[in-house]
Amino acid sequence: MDANVDGKMLLPPDSQSVDGIRIMDEIIWPDYLSINYIMRNPPNFSNPTEFRNFTLMVKEMEKSKNSLGSAATMHWVKDYLRYLANPHATKLDVFFGISGVEANGTVYMENGLDMSQFDFFINTEPYTAWKLGTRYMRDTQNRIVITSMLLIMGYNGTSSLSDKAKLLRSCREICTRYAQYDMIPFDTDAELIDVILAVPSTTINTVFFTFGAIGAVCFIFSFNIGASILAIISVVSISTGVIGFLQYWNCFLDPILMVAILITAGLSIDYTVHIIFHYVINDYTDNVQRINASLEACALSMLQAGISTFLIMFPVLFAPIGIYAVISKAIILTVIFGLLHGLFIVPVLLTALPNCFAKCLPNCCIKH
Repeated sequence: MDANVDGKMLLPPDSQSVDGIRIMDEIIWPDYLSINYIMRNPPNFSNPTEFRNFTLMVKEMEKSKNSLGSAATMHWVKDYLRYLANPHATKLDVFFGISGVEANGTVYMENGLDMSQFDFFINTEPYTAWKLGTRYMRDTQNRIVITSMLLIMGYNGTSSLSDKAKLLRSCREICTRYAQYDMIPFDTDAELIDVILAVPSTTINTVFFTFGAIGAVCFIFSFNIGASILAIISVVSISTGVIGFLQYWNCFLDPILMVAILITAGLSIDYTVHIIFHYVINDYTDNVQRINASLEACALSMLQAGISTFLIMFPVLFAPIGIYAVISKAIILTVIFGLLHGLFIVPVLLTALPNCFAKCLPNCCIKH
């Protein structure tokens, strides 16, 4: 199940914001999406080795998946090379693309970038725009030193926040490989992307903790390992079925569904633990008699609880706001799989267990 966050799930269908989200997902992001790399420890561009390494890193980033290449790459060095090639170009020349090509990069790759003209460059239109994306100072020898800078890369093929999360994760991996530059990829949805990336592991850890807590509580009340294991297996089976069918029901893993999955784990135990505990405390020795007595004790109430929950949540399926429908889907599937396990699967498994594995011990709490 893919992790994603869809803003349309939080909005009524007639909201104008829905059209805005659709335009971003279907038109703008698939064609162009910029990622801003904040470089907090730029290289010494006057040093030929460091300048070459920086250039090679940029070329590698331009060859990454979904990258638009050098045509969509923006950083002050590219404009500075253009300036060095034609320092007298006017603003209109640059705007209409008649300012000439970049300076011969091979020379600077061998000798390092000539930073002596940087002051004139950064104060010449239209290059003054780089003042907002470039920080610099002068060293003790009055040489220009770039202290931080902005590197902008263009990408395509993004159609959702899930795709953007995958893209930003790959960007972070590149930054990790070039740790000497202390780079951070930034996007306006970075906080949501961090949530998307954290949801799968958080969900798995929380669900496993829930399963363990259920098993511990069952054992405390029954002092029966067999019954506790069966309760855990039943809850895991119900939760797995619910999650699997939610995927085919056009749901994706987000914080809302994560909460719904936890609700599922909490509700599913009600459909299995009653039949298990009634079976454990039963005094009959014959398995068939024990399961019949257990079903007589709790089957009707279990069925009534399931049907009433289903009837309450079914209308919510048609709610105009998506998050309500997601929770309704999870609870309805929990009812269906819970009744299936509580009335059929668990009784069959209980009758297949030897009495020694499904018998209440003398100090069993549920007998008192």
